[in-house]
Amino acid sequence: MTLTFAYAGTNKPIVGVRITMTESDGTVTILTTDVNGQVTLPTTSNTYTLAASLAETGTDPVDLLDAIWILQHSGELRTLTADQLKAADVNGDGEVDLLDAIQILQHSGELRTLTPNLVFLDANTGNDLSETTYKPGDTPSITVIRTGDVDQSFDPWEGGILLNTYSFNENASGVSVGDITVIGLDAGSGFTYSLSGEDARFFEITSEGVLKLKDGFEADYERDADYEITITAENDAGESLSTAIELSVDDVAEAIEKANLHAWGKNYYRLANDTIWLQDNENVWYETADQFYQIIKVPEKNSIDVI
Repeated sequence: MTLTFAYAGTNKPIVGVRITMTESDGTVTILTTDVNGQVTLPTTSNTYTLAASLAETGTDPVDLLDAIWILQHSGELRTLTADQLKAADVNGDGEVDLLDAIQILQHSGELRTLTPNLVFLDANTGNDLSETTYKPGDTPSITVIRTGDVDQSFDPWEGGILLNTYSFNENASGVSVGDITVIGLDAGSGFTYSLSGEDARFFEITSEGVLKLKDGFEADYERDADYEITITAENDAGESLSTAIELSVDDVAEAIEKANLHAWGKNYYRLANDTIWLQDNENVWYETADQFYQIIKVPEKNSIDVI
């Protein structure tokens, strides 16, 4: 199933939208819209939810004209579409009135900051996309607005660097993260890539344009669950563009290889020798045989027992 993300009231495709599809059985798929603003969802027999975000929000489109449109609407001099009404409801009270226009004017005068994030809605219900549950066979229809952009003048991001995946498994040395795609820059005879940022030291880009962990390094979800890098692509004409990339580490179930308990110290009640059993979070049992362990006698509160 192919979904198209276009800005409300226009046919402007939105490139680089990150979609997280979460199925009822816990399966998570992360996808990114292409140059046409499209993405293909995997086939599933489960119900699922969709969440979307866009890091590149572009220049601020909210200005005096948006406030004027709200005032005209309040005076019944202009009729706003459903998407425009959603964008005009700046304070989120479910009504479009003078207060919304005032907040836009305050934003224009740098007295208030409106969120630059795009809002993704289910077109059929008008509800937030992330709050909508879809069934197998449904065809989601999505509307995208930006708070305060009543006249819908926003120009979506038209270029940058994309990966086909933004997550990778922990405990995998040198694992490939994703294939790089450059949008909005003439390739010429090819691109030269470079990495920057605090986390860039853990990554490298192959000659085939694949971002990967450096050989010998493996991520640990429990230590660092995400990384941030900036990828720069330069063509043979010296033209370049850069994009900040956020990467996430997938938690992998780790089996217990061995269980050991050791007796030490002077405050013990007695020692025992037996087989010790441990069970992990996937209900798998592990044992270590003929193991000494310590049984400690803990006195009740206010007891005269001495340990």
